[in-house]
Amino acid sequence: MSVYHGPVTWVVAVLLAVLPAVAWGQDALEPETGPALPEAAGQPEAGGAAGAGVGHVRGNDVYVRSGSHQNYYPVTKLNRGDRIEIVGSEYGWLEIKPPAGAHSLIEKTYVDRVSDQSGVVNDVAQVYAGSNLNDRRYAKQVRLSKGSAVEIIGETSDGAFYKIQPPAGATLWIKGDLVDQTGRLADAGQEGSPSGPRIEPVRPGELALPGSPTEAALATQPAGPDAVRPVPRVSPAPRRVDDDQDQMVITAIEAEIAAEAAKPLGERNYEPLIAKLQPLVEGAADETTQLYAQTRIRQLQDHASLVAALREMRDLKEKTFDTADALAAARARIKAEEAIPGSDIVVRGEIHVSSLYSGVAGRPHRWRIVDPNRNATTAYIELPPGSPIDPVQYYGKYVGIRASARRMQQGTTPPLPIFTVQEIVVLDRQAPSQVSASVEVPVALPTEAVAEPPATQPATQTE
Repeated sequence: MSVYHGPVTWVVAVLLAVLPAVAWGQDALEPETGPALPEAAGQPEAGGAAGAGVGHVRGNDVYVRSGSHQNYYPVTKLNRGDRIEIVGSEYGWLEIKPPAGAHSLIEKTYVDRVSDQSGVVNDVAQVYAGSNLNDRRYAKQVRLSKGSAVEIIGETSDGAFYKIQPPAGATLWIKGDLVDQTGRLADAGQEGSPSGPRIEPVRPGELALPGSPTEAALATQPAGPDAVRPVPRVSPAPRRVDDDQDQMVITAIEAEIAAEAAKPLGERNYEPLIAKLQPLVEGAADETTQLYAQTRIRQLQDHASLVAALREMRDLKEKTFDTADALAAARARIKAEEAIPGSDIVVRGEIHVSSLYSGVAGRPHRWRIVDPNRNATTAYIELPPGSPIDPVQYYGKYVGIRASARRMQQGTTPPLPIFTVQEIVVLDRQAPSQVSASVEVPVALPTEAVAEPPATQPATQTE
């Protein structure tokens, strides 16, 4: 790598800013299992008990899910008699406040951590339903505005999300026919009691078909005046061929995403995968699959943009290094020139201090010769060892320099001459130039860093 730091400093800064985003991108593209396709497409169930209220779970190991369909991932389990707060209902599913032990997820990049257990949202951010049973996290709950406080209770295993206490407005779902809303369980003192008949919950990707364990468990529940009877189910339609085909496509695409994510970042190509997902958005067999495809496409588009930006920066960095190396080679070809000793004045102007060559920290001690008409540096001067000449005595005066040697300053564009002082002569500013015709007239040096001049120096110092 070239040692010329100036031209590429900003490139390094941009890379440092982007690398954390790259690290996030690596996590976000870890293959995930697509949402299970609906097992049936029959008529929707009649809505359960409507409205808000309180209910009690009628069985053990009943799933609480991230959405109002049994193909949404489960987040936790409840047992017979557990109390839930109902806020709404939809097609036989009850929308409930998150029970104790449930949590939500928020991307860590959107949270400024204040303490071990608290943070503040730094931008508008989406909150997702977290699960105690698996690593899925695509189900959205609420959006938090900038400045919202969150209570942090942990983080995901991949380090990409914080686990937080569910914020206001976050809800989960439970099947309506597994909940007693009559109050009979509580009145009978059975709240929290596991002694009742076990109701087998529906597993992800399964439907409670006639004759299934769930139906059998409901059928064997003892009858009585206080018995809670399940809501009759609508018989599901047979599984559709389109559902199987969509699931096969999702599985294949996720495998390709995993293979692409294993490549070096600059070699990844997500455009073919986006093209394969697009048909699912436009013609998937169910709404859940369409939602999955839309979300995955947005993720891949974001990462494709990141890859393109990194490629552009890599090309720019290589071009910058090539240019710096070419300039270095050109400078190396410029040979130092020795001035022929003589009595002619080789340069004239005012003597100013050089903040760059101050004689400290191992740097040589030099002064600048400044053309007062242009306020531009035209040359540097330095003293030979043991010289009695003191350039400070000539501050503020118009002088001419007689030199015993000359060489060219490297590292400036164009290079400037450095004269070894033989004599400093005070001149009349109006006198005609006596600069030797053999001496090349220097040009302005790029402005150096500002430095405080000595008390005897004119206040018009530009460095």
